[in-house]
Amino acid sequence: MRQMNSAPVRVQNAVVVGGVTHGIDAHGVYDADGRFVENSAIYQGDRCRSGAAPSSLLHSDMPKLNGSYVYGGYAAGHFGHILVESFARMHLFLDQPAPIVFAEINYRKSALFRQIITTLGLPQDRVIILDRPTRIEELQVFAPDLSIRNYALPRYAQALEAVGNTFCTARGITQNSDPRPLYISRSRTNQKGRYYFGEATLERFLEAAGYKIAYPETLPLDAQFRLLLEHRNIAGFYGSALHPLVFCRAPKTISYLACEPINATFSLIESVKHNDWSVVHVDARASGKANQPKLLSREGIAQICDALKLPCHWSAEIRQHHDAASRAFEETLSSLDMAS
Repeated sequence: MRQMNSAPVRVQNAVVVGGVTHGIDAHGVYDADGRFVENSAIYQGDRCRSGAAPSSLLHSDMPKLNGSYVYGGYAAGHFGHILVESFARMHLFLDQPAPIVFAEINYRKSALFRQIITTLGLPQDRVIILDRPTRIEELQVFAPDLSIRNYALPRYAQALEAVGNTFCTARGITQNSDPRPLYISRSRTNQKGRYYFGEATLERFLEAAGYKIAYPETLPLDAQFRLLLEHRNIAGFYGSALHPLVFCRAPKTISYLACEPINATFSLIESVKHNDWSVVHVDARASGKANQPKLLSREGIAQICDALKLPCHWSAEIRQHHDAASRAFEETLSSLDMAS
């Protein structure tokens, strides 16, 4: 397990590399001599995804910010990576008064990042997103409290839970107040990615057992966060749509469904939370290629029903529904093969 320096580093005349033309590998913080500041690194497992800016870039003319700042990390353009990496130093909003600088990277736009900050009620006037290499008079760099597939520190959960608590207070939300079990569905997402044919069939069993079915991509951010905060019992295929659970302070019962080994980051986050969580391994048909849809088999759906203690009676109508999903799965795989 890789873990960075627990003590913050204060850098004079630091260079923060961000911007649409330099990509993720160049991004990060460098000292006045061009040395990479390790506390700003992005590690995903053993791989460092930052710190490779060329010397010519670091010693080129660039804008300068005078005064003292703290480094927040990078402003990701992906929902899940914002919650687990861009917010890995969330405590800065709570215990550091200085403005927080983020590096924009890899031609991503920061609109979603700003939208999430606004939804959570974080002070936008403290956030500076750098879209080009910038020199900063004094920059304090804390190591992240979470690193993908490496570690999660209690402070990561505590800081995001505090933000979630403020979100609830502002809206009069009581955590875990809705007794209905909640299922987070992917059945209305793009069928060419991590899509599960047959999930809509599973929803028939869930609805019959009293589950509320939610489709995150059809909801505004505020409603997505509210759902996960208000419900105590939650199930769904692991993925970014379940990452807002980090804002929940009240303990929950969570069933992560998975057709493959679950991403270790979910286990790391749960290690610093207080949830009753489990992984339900689900049988599914797959093409064998990465990032292609899967078909939940009847056995796989039965596994989910068994784990969630649902009745699983396959009526003629439900069998026909699953047969249609199987045909759609085959047609989609054929079209993907033709396109490749």
